Amino acid sequence: MIKNLLSIDPGDTTGWAWWGQDDVIHLPPKTGELKLKGRHSYEHDLFSLKCKMHDLLRECQPEVMVIEGVELWAGSLRSMTSAKRGNTFKLAYLVGVYACLGFVQGCQVRIIPARVWKGQMPLPVLEVRVNNVVGATWKSDHITNAVGLGLSVNGLLNVKERRGA
Repeated sequence: MIKNLLSIDPGDTTGWAWWGQDDVIHLPPKTGELKLKGRHSYEHDLFSLKCKMHDLLRECQPEVMVIEGVELWAGSLRSMTSAKRGNTFKLAYLVGVYACLGFVQGCQVRIIPARVWKGQMPLPVLEVRVNNVVGATWKSDHITNAVGLGLSVNGLLNVKERRGA
């Protein structure tokens, strides 16, 4: 199990899960969300989430930071619509901001696309798999994804890689 790991599901509501130095169980001792208050310009939103992530990194002091990466799935109407609206680009900027903060903090940063860690697994299936491993559930999909990502990089979420078209 990777110790002192922070796993991140980025977005306007960013889910995160942190496994500390001494944790031997699979359940992360700290989880949460970073949320925007209202909608503003890209720059304002990125700065706001950057400040919140900066505070989280100072609190947790992770050695390893894994962030779900952004991909465009040509066969997915949802993915293509998100790209046309500019949401995919905003998310990519946010991943870059988080990665940069991690590097500055001295973390080993890894950006892992969803197709690698969960494929096209629907949320209800992910929730069941995460619960089977850690024996807990969260009300937030973002936290569930962050916990799932952390479990996956530790080889505890049995998922085969699937490629987007």
